[in-house]
Amino acid sequence: MSYRTLSNLTQIALFDGLTTALMGIPSSFAGWNFGPGSMWAMPPGSPNAVLA
Repeated sequence: MSYRTLSNLTQIALFDGLTTALMGIPSSFAGWNFGPGSMWAMPPGSPNAVLA
């Protein structure tokens, strides 16, 4: 994994993109919280994660 340093010295990981099929699978988003009260949701039939 490579990283990019932002001007405020925060490092963010640079990832290769996900395929369309992987975008619709919650387990593709390691570390994301899709539970009740979380910021993210994966509505049934949705092709990708959305802000809740």
